[in-house]
Amino acid sequence: YNKVRAALAAIAAQEAQSAPPPVVLNKHCPECPYALRCGAIAKNADDLSLLSKMSEKERDKYHRKGIFTVTQLSHTFRHRKRSGEAHHDHALKALAIRKNQVHVLGKVAWSYSGTPVYIDVEGDPDRDFYYCIGLRFEVAGSIVQRSYWADDPSDEERMWAECLVALNAIDEPRLIHYGSYETSFLRQMKKRYPNPGPEIAVDGLLESAVNLLAVVYAQVYFP
Repeated sequence: YNKVRAALAAIAAQEAQSAPPPVVLNKHCPECPYALRCGAIAKNADDLSLLSKMSEKERDKYHRKGIFTVTQLSHTFRHRKRSGEAHHDHALKALAIRKNQVHVLGKVAWSYSGTPVYIDVEGDPDRDFYYCIGLRFEVAGSIVQRSYWADDPSDEERMWAECLVALNAIDEPRLIHYGSYETSFLRQMKKRYPNPGPEIAVDGLLESAVNLLAVVYAQVYFP
């Protein structure tokens, strides 16, 4: 109730003003019919909310320092030797945008053992099932791309089994994915279907999988 009251109070305060609320882009914008309009306003204003990885708390902190635009933030970047856990540098991201250049911090590398298999999974969270698995890999110099589909939850196990048959035919498959969705999928499949059929260790797929997002998050900054 306290959160609802606070939201209603904020709405009432905004309604009492004649000026429109400031445009702040967020993760819900793609679902909004005004996304293009707000995006254009934010881009024209060079607003910090254009940096999608910046939280509201971080944005407010920069505002208190007098930094309101991406260009202003880009001029604050200073290369320092990092220690401890890597983190996303908003100032370097702003610099990449201002200069329209890709910036790489440090050396990006991972081991290439096994056969790289790029995987992308789609699911329906409302119905709690996965309906598509996409694989892309190389065989004898040729690129092979395959898709496995489930029309409804009852088809999910068949789809998973067909995917495993394909992976089982690949020499030391090593899954490459973007984000944590695919590893969550593998854990769910292991839990739902403990005896999938083909002799391939799901634990091995999980252990050797490479999350590209984790690799580039703190080191590669795109404009």
